[in-house]
Amino acid sequence: CQTAPSSTASQAQRTVGNYQVQVELPAQGLKVREETYTLHVTDTSGQPVSGITHVQVTMPMEGGSSMTAPTSLTPGSTPGTYTVKTEFTMAGDWTLSVRPTATAQQVALALSVSES
Repeated sequence: CQTAPSSTASQAQRTVGNYQVQVELPAQGLKVREETYTLHVTDTSGQPVSGITHVQVTMPMEGGSSMTAPTSLTPGSTPGTYTVKTEFTMAGDWTLSVRPTATAQQVALALSVSES
């Protein structure tokens, strides 16, 4: 039985294919503003995945198109850990998409953003 993470952050994770992606969010949740959060990427054996250069954060819009939030990705000091900065421009449900390697299936995680 795992203990819950400390009150300093909330987490979301998803495993697709051979990769697990975990997002560590600010304790207050994501707000409409620039937010910084942490991404952890491992393979299913728990080994860190380095070399990710791109993530995308989108919000589905009516009419089938999506809005893309400006997002930057910086490798952290620990292998498989990345710092993500996203400029959220609207409250609502966003999707963080990560492709761990060029040939891997994309991993998508839901992010909920509230008004500041």
